Amino acid sequence: DSNGKPVQRMFLNPAITPVFNLNNPAFRVFDYNRKNFYIKDIRTFYVNLDELNQKGSNQVKTVLEYSMRKVYGLKTFDANEMNNLAERFATDDRLFNLYIRYRGVMNENDNLYIDRKIYICVIENVDLDELKNCISNND
Repeated sequence: DSNGKPVQRMFLNPAITPVFNLNNPAFRVFDYNRKNFYIKDIRTFYVNLDELNQKGSNQVKTVLEYSMRKVYGLKTFDANEMNNLAERFATDDRLFNLYIRYRGVMNENDNLYIDRKIYICVIENVDLDELKNCISNND
């Protein structure tokens, strides 16, 4: 809002059809309370492409990669909680490393250079001008 308080959250999903070999194909399941529609957990499932290519589609199962509630210790998924998590990525090495670990959906070929400041800018800014400003201020 105009006071800087988070009012909404956005969840981006990994690609089910990865183009650049940056992640395995994955999808998310949102577990929610059917009475109030509050999110209870977000679980990411994936297929290991290397295993699929070696064994064939009849031999490979979709696997749970992680539960956001368990990995990040979240109690809720409201805007404030998600904003707090994003802010903690900037200072908490353990949490940020977990984010990086799961970002590539268990892709062992993901050896990209990690610039933490840029990642934080991307996580916290959905407006393109604000993102550019954040990145230029972190150079």
